[in-house]
Amino acid sequence: MSGIEIGNLESLHTLVFSSLEFLFRYLPLFLILFYAVPKRFQMFVLFAFSLILYALGDPAHVLILLGMSVVNWLFGYGLATEPDADGKRMSGLHRKKEHPGVRGLRRKTINWSELQIFEETVDQRKEEPYRNTTSPQTVKKRKFWLAVSVLCNASLLIFFKLSNVFEENMLLPVGISFYTFKSISYLIDVYRSGHAERSFLRFGAYLCCFPQIVSGPIMRYGEMEQAQQFGVWKAARAEDGLKYIIAGLGMKVLLADRLGFLWNDIQTIGFESISTPLAWLGAAAYSMELYFDFAGYSLIAVGIGRMIGLPAIKNFDQPYSSRSVSEFYRRWHMTLGSWFRDYLYIPLGGNRKGTLRTVFNLLLVWAVTGFWHGGGLHFILWGMILGLLVVIEKLWIGKWLKKSKILSHAYVLFVIPLTWMVFAIPTLPEIGVYFARLFPFFGVGSAVNPGDFAKELTLFIPELVGGVLLCIPQVYRWCEKHRKNVIVVAALFVVFWYSVYRMANAANNPFMYANF
Repeated sequence: MSGIEIGNLESLHTLVFSSLEFLFRYLPLFLILFYAVPKRFQMFVLFAFSLILYALGDPAHVLILLGMSVVNWLFGYGLATEPDADGKRMSGLHRKKEHPGVRGLRRKTINWSELQIFEETVDQRKEEPYRNTTSPQTVKKRKFWLAVSVLCNASLLIFFKLSNVFEENMLLPVGISFYTFKSISYLIDVYRSGHAERSFLRFGAYLCCFPQIVSGPIMRYGEMEQAQQFGVWKAARAEDGLKYIIAGLGMKVLLADRLGFLWNDIQTIGFESISTPLAWLGAAAYSMELYFDFAGYSLIAVGIGRMIGLPAIKNFDQPYSSRSVSEFYRRWHMTLGSWFRDYLYIPLGGNRKGTLRTVFNLLLVWAVTGFWHGGGLHFILWGMILGLLVVIEKLWIGKWLKKSKILSHAYVLFVIPLTWMVFAIPTLPEIGVYFARLFPFFGVGSAVNPGDFAKELTLFIPELVGGVLLCIPQVYRWCEKHRKNVIVVAALFVVFWYSVYRMANAANNPFMYANF
């Protein structure tokens, strides 16, 4: 689908938010059950419902998810060290005293103009792990078990990623990249703070939380634990959540799915037969398709979370308004970027050990980022290209980009779609053919149908115009700011029912990130 090998997801209606079955059956049933039971049972409803939905959508791998929940809860409990008032070891993040670590690693508000990608802030550099008075033997033992626990999670993810490459019929467990990273972040935070969650139910609800299980956002445990309004019904918050859901649904169904047809048309025609204008149109269309697909999912996930009192985690911040590749990926999939910063880049030394080490750290992080998306060579190549661009910006052209808004925006809008083509096209020969169409300077032959650009452009003008408008920060922020305005509410009403109409007349189209 759209250049990404996501396996056979056509039957995953229960896990696809843009399906009638989910919107009109499972989501209402969950909300009714969640608020019908006493508050002390709400966490159980979330955990059980998440497992049931996953089992209905991906029955072959639900035991892996449940097993990871049990194993990582036990690992976390074993890593906890803080003594309670009686001198006994205590586990539990729900405590009165606040320590750095799990709570200390909550995401900071980011000033985009001051940070470099994956660079730690001053506050983060000063943060120290929770210090206790345990013996050197205990410290060594905890380090050993941290390494074992992280390695177990990483090994499982690597196994499935590589198996998916070498075995054509091997399907990835849905969402394994996301819940594996949630597990690793939890374990590292427990090691740093000395505190773990003693309730398996709470930890299981965190790891299996169905709004985030398929495509994130990658929520930290400390963020869930800070949700003081979890399970408290508030009509205004539920209304807000519903608006996020509708906005995300419109992005997915009315924009991403439609733009996906344009990209599919190009694949059907064949890269060797398309004209250069159509090749560029395809790159632009795919760039917007991926953005509205993933950002739409994130908005729906945030909306569902808002309805039950979970924190609203921002995962996208108008990335196509960026002025560098570095800034683009601070605004794109923000929870993944912050995860790599806090749990890989900074522990590797960040930018504190000289230029060569910084370059090495950046390239390694971006190579791992590529592998996280898939084990295919094109994903690794995509990550390495981005790493090189980030290094080039950091060492040479970053200051130049800051001097001109027009040139820096043009640079991003030129480079990012090219990198998405490496991401989308699964084989190196096909990537070569497509780039030969983008840059027809080497005698690759003429297009079979020179008029293909006008034909495709005519078919998809509304979606292309709508996509461009929503990529403009001022337009998007105006809609968000005035979401209580009667005109915006009426527009959302139309968007919802038109999306329902489109879903009723189209095949189920899973989210593109569903198998990462």
